[in-house]
Amino acid sequence: MNESSYILIGNKLKWARESLLLTAKEVSQLSSIPVTTLRRVENGDKKSIEKWINELCYLYQINRTKIFSSQYNIPNWKILRRNVLAVHRGNILYLKYINKRPFPRKAIEFRMMQTSFINSYKNTSEIRAFLQKTYNWTFSYEAIVMALDSLAEEHLIEIENVKVNPRSYRKARKKSNNILSELSLLTIKLEELTDSELNHSVTPAYDRMAAMLLILNNEVISRGNLYEKINYTNAYKNHQRSLKVLENLKLVEQTEEKPNSSKQKYRITSKGRELLNSNGI
Repeated sequence: MNESSYILIGNKLKWARESLLLTAKEVSQLSSIPVTTLRRVENGDKKSIEKWINELCYLYQINRTKIFSSQYNIPNWKILRRNVLAVHRGNILYLKYINKRPFPRKAIEFRMMQTSFINSYKNTSEIRAFLQKTYNWTFSYEAIVMALDSLAEEHLIEIENVKVNPRSYRKARKKSNNILSELSLLTIKLEELTDSELNHSVTPAYDRMAAMLLILNNEVISRGNLYEKINYTNAYKNHQRSLKVLENLKLVEQTEEKPNSSKQKYRITSKGRELLNSNGI
């Protein structure tokens, strides 16, 4: 693998850690990895990754083999947390760390921003109330403002009008330097498109849909292989929440007229390509 592949793996491992709301110091205490070494891993150092990849994948409950694939996306925080709790439920220190109240910025970036709550502009009081109601985390008004402004500086969120107080914020529409921003941006667009075009009876798995669309933009693939690439169980319920929604939105389509054909595959439609192109993908 080339250097950029290890940088991608390092970013994925960092994303998993932060999605679980773990600090580098906490991971060091839960493992035998020094903080400085963990930083090297997350920065893409080849030797450090090869030495510690097994321990970190076990700690975060990530598929050791699939993380080396460029198409593999880290599961969302709910799946990560569920998997971690199932395996590490006897580790009292681990439970303490993942159940703690995080710093305000982490609460916003890795919990609230993973929802559709600030797809539209919300003011600081609304954001503060959301965190209190949804996660039972109470932060001061000033701490929330500082966290939001910090995220805005990194172009992860947008301010409606910097000259108006109180300010209002929403998820960024422009790409940031975050290596996972392409997937996150597409997830937002799919949330908005689904809400406007469909009256769905299921809760769409937007992150899975985004990953599927990115894969189908580059290849025509069978349903089974598509689900395998994004580490998602090829089950009826999952299908109704992801690939079927993309079909209903006419973003993807089947290649064969007979739905149950043994040669059946999926491909992106012109509408799907337009959605990607409109976001610079």
